[in-house]
Amino acid sequence: MLNDFPISILVVEDHKMFRMTLVAVLEEISSNCKVKQAGNGIECIQWLEKQAFHLILLDINMPEMDGLECMSIIQERWPNQKVAVLTQYDQMGFLKKMRELGAAGYFLKNMAAEDLQNAVMSMILENSHFFNKRIDSDLKKILTILSLRELQVLSLLTNDLSSEDISHKLYISVSTVNNHRCAILRKLNLKNTASMVKWALQNGFTTKLEL
Repeated sequence: MLNDFPISILVVEDHKMFRMTLVAVLEEISSNCKVKQAGNGIECIQWLEKQAFHLILLDINMPEMDGLECMSIIQERWPNQKVAVLTQYDQMGFLKKMRELGAAGYFLKNMAAEDLQNAVMSMILENSHFFNKRIDSDLKKILTILSLRELQVLSLLTNDLSSEDISHKLYISVSTVNNHRCAILRKLNLKNTASMVKWALQNGFTTKLEL
């Protein structure tokens, strides 16, 4: 019965090997599951100009056009397009922020293949949403104050990264990183980098980097 239902999915991820793995996993859902690929937000928009998808799996950090900008364009031009964020970030803040931005789901890159397949099918066939239950934690005030990019910078600071390191991770300029750092200090009424790191650790805004 599932094989009779045509499914169209777009995977937007800049790391080719991981993207190919995702495509293979998703194509196992059914013989009638068609999975397209994009390496950045620009390619994602180009696909959407040609066709709609049952679901888009969208990475956040990508070159040329990242997931944040791409998500904004999708919401403006194709508000009914269902998007699930694909990321390594497993913090309450990112979960809540993504929902506020209009994401219908949030998939961690270390999910088991079967869990990903089941979540994707639930979103498509049952028109459901897929979020970690912790998303409803009481972080609304802070998440209203800080932007998603500021949350990313803040969490990366817990890894003792310099502005240059963070710029490479997020595909943004060093000056932009420094502007975000200043904004975080101002918005949270903190004094220096050490106080930002302490705040991030105490409130669960941390990122474990892959070695």
